[in-house]
Amino acid sequence: KPIARFFNEAATDPFVKEIHVSLYKITPNSFMLNSIIAAARNGKKVVTYVELNSKFDLQENVQWSKKMRDAGVKIIMSEPGLKVHAKIALVKRKVQTGWERYALLGTGSLYRLESRAFVDHALLTCNREITNELELLFGFLYTQGDPKKFKYLPFNYIGVTQFNFQKKIIELIDREIANSNAGLKAFITIKLNQLQDHAFIDKLYQAGKAGVNVHVIVSQSCSLIPGLPTLSDNIIVSRHVDRFIENTRIFHFGNRGNEEIYLTSCDWTFRNLQRRIDLFFPILDQNIKNCMTQVMRNYVNDNQKSVRLDAYQNNLRLVSDIEPKLKAQEANYKLVERYERNM
Repeated sequence: KPIARFFNEAATDPFVKEIHVSLYKITPNSFMLNSIIAAARNGKKVVTYVELNSKFDLQENVQWSKKMRDAGVKIIMSEPGLKVHAKIALVKRKVQTGWERYALLGTGSLYRLESRAFVDHALLTCNREITNELELLFGFLYTQGDPKKFKYLPFNYIGVTQFNFQKKIIELIDREIANSNAGLKAFITIKLNQLQDHAFIDKLYQAGKAGVNVHVIVSQSCSLIPGLPTLSDNIIVSRHVDRFIENTRIFHFGNRGNEEIYLTSCDWTFRNLQRRIDLFFPILDQNIKNCMTQVMRNYVNDNQKSVRLDAYQNNLRLVSDIEPKLKAQEANYKLVERYERNM
């Protein structure tokens, strides 16, 4: 509902002059696309980046692209070798003092059919730094340029693959290593679908050896091996599978007690990091950060729907009759309900 309202209000607000959005999956009768088409018919500048390489939705993407073009939407088609996996939108609203910018950044597709089966997170924000950097990213996408030629783009708040994503993640892990070496409590909790990138795996091994408590939560494949003496005996890998398909990707860092939370659309695989445009972004609002921190703790403490991986990649069941029994998805659903009631 908040996402539908975001696009509906952008389409009808007379002060909204521009809407920019990256479309990865498109579905018939999409609320978002109907709003985009209405916005263009209302005289707004609407620019979309349409991913034609989405393996499940090529035909629908082409059909909807024609409908949008007929309505006056400017469409930028994806280029071979530049697959955009990021789920982002930017609304620009003209006011007396200049421009107000509103951004949507998500971990999973804005896909109607997925809303009943998938667990995703999305951030709606008007933070100036994030929205300014998102506008720079859209500017790059519309040029369809080579990322190597755009290394100067000043992404400081968001991390973008093929630009600064890997560098910023390594810096965050190195900070936890430094904290641990200084005798401070340090931890890294990462939730992804897949973990395969060897550079990040080696860095997590280094963090574990330095005394950082590392917990990796995956729903699919993981090439990191936990429980190896002197290498990864300080690293826990758990796999979480429940009723809903997990598409959430979250980074949680200790940071000397000033904990930081980041959301991302990117799994740590070669294709995501080297062949796609994905991004991660910080949660800066303290109330939302507290909520997401509890979300991660629920995943860590799940004792009903999680398994632990041992050094031989065996799944060790954690089901326990000891109270309290905790299912992360159920606990997080109730958490979000309470959060919405208190807003």
